[in-house]
Amino acid sequence: MGGKEGLGRLQSSMQLKIKVTPRLLHKSAGHSSCCIFRVPQSLVEVNRKAYHPHIVSIGSYHHGNEHISKAD
Repeated sequence: MGGKEGLGRLQSSMQLKIKVTPRLLHKSAGHSSCCIFRVPQSLVEVNRKAYHPHIVSIGSYHHGNEHISKAD
């Protein structure tokens, strides 16, 4: 009986969390003042790996790169 009660509490907790409106991490997120800039080439040359996506890219800067094409 303890298992069913625990499962019920978990289910209720999850339903409450789903109903809560997500909050933005920063007030400007989602507004025109929030944007992503291209990293200057001089910084890329210092450490190329630090500025290239490993799994997924945001926007069109890296569109077509073979190593992340599955997530494109």
